Amino acid sequence: MRPNSHPKSDVPDASKHSSATWPRYRSPGWLLEQDDSTVKSDRRILFEATGKHGLRDQLTYHHLRAKQEPMLWIPDAVAWCLDQGGEWPARVRPLIGKTMTVE
Repeated sequence: MRPNSHPKSDVPDASKHSSATWPRYRSPGWLLEQDDSTVKSDRRILFEATGKHGLRDQLTYHHLRAKQEPMLWIPDAVAWCLDQGGEWPARVRPLIGKTMTVE
């Protein structure tokens, strides 16, 4: 991989696939919800972090819009419930395996 390059995505153009026909990824990686205002920052941060930990060639990541991958709806729904208070946090706690504080 060239210096200052980003991990290459081998994912085809998602706009040509419905979620039912979307190909499954061949390598372990992260699927990130695409927010056009943060894509550049996401790529920079992930490039630096994967290099720092020697994972640049093993970890892949892909940006998709939520409408392209319904599994991206789950974290949004859980976060909404946690933020609402009342009975909602207790309802979603069984879905949460681990929490971490990121600084």
